[in-house]
Amino acid sequence: MPILSLCGNVGANTGPISCDTRRAVPKVLMLGGASYDSTDYATQAAFQAALLASINLATGDATKIFPFPEIQNVANNTEANTTGATGLGFQFILREGKPAYTFGVIVGSNLEKQLRAFNNSIVPVFVFDSNGNVWGKLDADGNFVGTQALIFVAGKPFSDGNSVDTEYTNVHISFLSASEFFDDAAFVKTTFNITNLEGLLDATLYETAAHASNVYKIGAKVINTQLGADQNLYTKYATELGSASLWEAHTGTTFSTTLALTSVAGDSTNKGWTVTTDTTAYAALASGTQIRFRLKDPATLLAAGVRGIESIPIIVTKP
Repeated sequence: MPILSLCGNVGANTGPISCDTRRAVPKVLMLGGASYDSTDYATQAAFQAALLASINLATGDATKIFPFPEIQNVANNTEANTTGATGLGFQFILREGKPAYTFGVIVGSNLEKQLRAFNNSIVPVFVFDSNGNVWGKLDADGNFVGTQALIFVAGKPFSDGNSVDTEYTNVHISFLSASEFFDDAAFVKTTFNITNLEGLLDATLYETAAHASNVYKIGAKVINTQLGADQNLYTKYATELGSASLWEAHTGTTFSTTLALTSVAGDSTNKGWTVTTDTTAYAALASGTQIRFRLKDPATLLAAGVRGIESIPIIVTKP
């Protein structure tokens, strides 16, 4: 035994915790910059409410969460450690391999396009596993956040009729730091069902007929890869979206000036809604002024019974 020893300062205490938890099978990836403080993860109910609120934020919000479809296949592509040996055979770990995975998800061509919008992005990632735990990490302030990873979604080829490997879309995920993935890992236990973790659909607004003065005819549809098969949301939300409280209009160079709406009503003839702006305010707008119409944010829509959509605005020009 050496006269001097630093052994008491090396490593950490090694006592086990009964019923300690390990990562289980990944079921859903959730991408985004959400940060949950101690009040958000104090209870399962609090965390579930906070997570659902993050999913229903508008696109462009830095703390929005984008859930991916349920994972149907898992391949561990973690890089092997880089090793080296001295001339007499003493082994060193020169560099720890970084965790990486390929997840298979079964999606149609519409959703695949949406997923591929994340390609080559480095984003924080949460992983929901088969035990109902959401995995991420604790940051320096004690907030629960996602682990940084590089994302790439490979498009599904035509099926070959021989192998299931051609039946799903592959999501490649490469974590940036092994120490962040392993040493900073944290999780929150939930009672979520996977169906609670659905992302939003883009609802594209469009003019269903020519407008008359300050009265506009606006529809909403989910665009489909199948030509001529776009999904008109009037058939589902004709009544719910027939309210001025769920619509907004803006003008100005950055669309920061509110243009008041006096009414919104369902239009069964054109399968959309009649959106009427304030007469006086509209008359005061100069010719050539651009007006942006859109639905309220997803959380407001959800509270009104309009579930799972976020509008893509329409911009019209006053004659």
